[in-house]
Amino acid sequence: MRRLLIVVTAVAITASCVSWGARLSCEDILPARVRSPDFVSMEALGPEAWFAQVIGMPASAKAEVLDLVSGERAWTWSDVQRRYRLALDADGNRSRFGLSYVNVGSTGNELIACFGAPMLYRATNVGYGQILELWYLNRGWVFYGESSRRYSASEILNALPINGVTLGIPGTAEILAKQGYPQLDEAGRRMILGELKTWPSDTVQLSITLLAP
Repeated sequence: MRRLLIVVTAVAITASCVSWGARLSCEDILPARVRSPDFVSMEALGPEAWFAQVIGMPASAKAEVLDLVSGERAWTWSDVQRRYRLALDADGNRSRFGLSYVNVGSTGNELIACFGAPMLYRATNVGYGQILELWYLNRGWVFYGESSRRYSASEILNALPINGVTLGIPGTAEILAKQGYPQLDEAGRRMILGELKTWPSDTVQLSITLLAP
């Protein structure tokens, strides 16, 4: 059976604070129709028909592109506010759905206001800046963001821009890591898992991992 991985990606910024203009509603951040992906219908309909039914992409807007290097097939479509991309890997075993936003954005605190606190989080200073991930194991979601600026633990939820979200099958952290990081080998995913922390009862207890140079 094909496994579906949906990736919703927002345009990244590197400003000192999130200032993308209009704020997204909870529905705009993560539309209800994609919060629990229907894997069965994806199998039955095929990627093109699924994309049309779930996202409402008109037949006239379909554009199938073949990546000659990876062998990946992709369907793309843009409207006034969003850019969509659905890709099927060359082996046919995994699909990706990407949604990017224009001049809008959200923060960790706004996500939590919409969807509640995650079970796990990953806040890490890396060579180019900082990353933040909020892991909702029971829903199969991993929201992620990155910035060239390094925020303090008290700032990060309200300042670091959330760039996107991967949506897959709910399960353990190991399952979500495999769904969210298919490009990594087992050692790479173990590194990601090692940086995860349990969501604290009070956000003042959030901590940021400092990777060794």
